Amino acid sequence: MKIYLKVASTIIIILSVLVIYSCNSDDKNANENPDSKFNTPQMLSDITSDIILPSISLFKDKVIELEESVTNFTSDQSEEKLLIAQNKWKEAAKSYANIYVFNIGRPKELFMHELLFNWPTFTEAIDNSITQNTEIIAESISTRAKGLTGIEYLLFANTGTSNVDILSLFSSNPRRIEYLTSITTNLKEKAILLSEIWNENGENYSNTFITNTETGLNGSLNMIFNGMFNVAETIKKAKLGKPAGLENTTSTNSQILQAFRSKISLDLIENNIKTIESVYFISSGLGISDNVEFITKNSTINDRIKTQFGLIYTAINKITVPLHLAIDQQKQPVEEVYNEIKTLVVLLNNDVGSTLSIIITPTDNDGD
Repeated sequence: MKIYLKVASTIIIILSVLVIYSCNSDDKNANENPDSKFNTPQMLSDITSDIILPSISLFKDKVIELEESVTNFTSDQSEEKLLIAQNKWKEAAKSYANIYVFNIGRPKELFMHELLFNWPTFTEAIDNSITQNTEIIAESISTRAKGLTGIEYLLFANTGTSNVDILSLFSSNPRRIEYLTSITTNLKEKAILLSEIWNENGENYSNTFITNTETGLNGSLNMIFNGMFNVAETIKKAKLGKPAGLENTTSTNSQILQAFRSKISLDLIENNIKTIESVYFISSGLGISDNVEFITKNSTINDRIKTQFGLIYTAINKITVPLHLAIDQQKQPVEEVYNEIKTLVVLLNNDVGSTLSIIITPTDNDGD
């Protein structure tokens, strides 16, 4: 009887070992099976080809059009040509708002954001350069006195200045035209450089970005998510919170809004948000939302994010005057936009960031 019990016990032990081995083998096979892992390279490729490259190409084209309009204006300083240049500036600025999220990796190392659209504008430096007789060298000019921010100041002057008065400013000082021409040409050169950095015919950073599947701070997933998060945080703090007296102060200050002279501050914020949304919920291919759902096995977080984008747009539509006026005249709608963007920041940080194991890095521009 004892012999039978020993045999039975031995059989049970052997079966148990086989079951454990089988489970471990299955787990190992599952880990080695590519289908069991999210296709991060494909996601990065889809984001690059569908969003990043077309957006940067469009921005380059808009800047080239802006330079052409400025050239036409310098040869014919009429109100009609000024208006065309102003509109081309708005198009270029709105186009830049669609690529601000992509100030990551190599472009960030080269300070491309600062070279293209660094604000608030250093107006005193611009005025001093124009009044002095020294040579105007764009490369030596402060980033807050050139790029889109410097061009806006020259084309739109101060808030409320009529185009007739702006024309007078140009006609009374030829160096104003010289300064405008110099920094506009410089902006075009930087826009072309940015395109070449990403393009396969240039530095081909696109390939580096797509193939970089590191999981740490320098991985492309971490960088693109931080690009999205930092822009949302910058909107909350620098583009809206501080100017509206909702971030560390109760005093409003329209002078630190981005693009208040051209009256498109809110448009730039909305375009920033739309780019974050397009990367998260890419229209075709794989986006951040697909990665999140792959990990969570449900749509709970994505549903919250989608709802939040809708709430932001609804709040933005309640503001019926330019943002530099709305921060004083429509305080409640402005605060509503601020709160909805603040909620998006929290969702990106707590829900999405933690799900993707993202390391959050500091924002690029705090508006100081």
